[in-house]
Amino acid sequence: MRQAAGHDDKRALRAQKAAEVAGVYRYYEGRLHAEGVLDFADLINRPIEILRGDPAIRDEIRGQYAYILADEYQGVNSASALLLKELGACPSNGLGIKRSEF
Repeated sequence: MRQAAGHDDKRALRAQKAAEVAGVYRYYEGRLHAEGVLDFADLINRPIEILRGDPAIRDEIRGQYAYILADEYQGVNSASALLLKELGACPSNGLGIKRSEF
């Protein structure tokens, strides 16, 4: 019975810490919004949202570039890869990928 109580205590402590972290994150997001600024993740995610949410803007931006070159593509995270796809995912645009050889 003592082990179960200890396990419950650990679970409660983890839940409390998770709630604290969530609170800090909500505060952080609120400050970003209040100041009208973006963090690094927003610099990738907001354009994806805009490109997906507004076909007119997406088509206008895609029409501005014949090619997109992604240098060091092996170092691109999934969000950046998705942004590249949204920017260049039409038949008239090309996506060039350059990677380092080891």
